[in-house]
Amino acid sequence: MDLKTVIQKSLLQPKEELGDRSTYVGASDMTCERKGCLEKLTPKKRAFKTLLRFKRGDLVVNIVKEALVKSGIIHTHS
Repeated sequence: MDLKTVIQKSLLQPKEELGDRSTYVGASDMTCERKGCLEKLTPKKRAFKTLLRFKRGDLVVNIVKEALVKSGIIHTHS
């Protein structure tokens, strides 16, 4: 198995704290109500490039969260 396949399999694993996203509508699904509904009813396979973009966003959230914690700033994102 090549490295890209290993990474892609990892990125496809759902985040434990979010649960099964196919069973509920989250805030990020609601940029466009029609699109959010269609994606729940007919989910599509995400491209590797898109999965990497999502992961980069997760990493940025963690960096900001760590900075807030180390600065003693109270935040509500868990």
